Amino acid sequence: MEATKNQVINGAIQFARNEIIAKIPDKVFRMGLSAIVALVEIKPEVLDKYLEHPLVKVMASESGAYDLDLIGQVAEKIFSEYGDLPITIRTNMATDEKNRLTFTADDVKKLKEYIERG
Repeated sequence: MEATKNQVINGAIQFARNEIIAKIPDKVFRMGLSAIVALVEIKPEVLDKYLEHPLVKVMASESGAYDLDLIGQVAEKIFSEYGDLPITIRTNMATDEKNRLTFTADDVKKLKEYIERG
């Protein structure tokens, strides 16, 4: 399936809200991430430099649509080869507490579903 830039951005926003921000216990940190997401909603061109990256451009067709199946295949290969991607982030701004968010092949599938609905 191919997805437009707007579908990718809208899907990523919904994924961030429902799958990332919702899992962060610290209210201040959630608010900060929510502000970033709101900025992307209001001004999606802030993502252009990432969407214009040569690696991302390779996964787009000549029409500019993104090949979600190709992206899924690449992600699946990377996760099967290297395993899950744990990211440690500071989740409590007051205490400097850190928690780990782990991204998996299932998260890539969820993101693809959000984009498809985008």
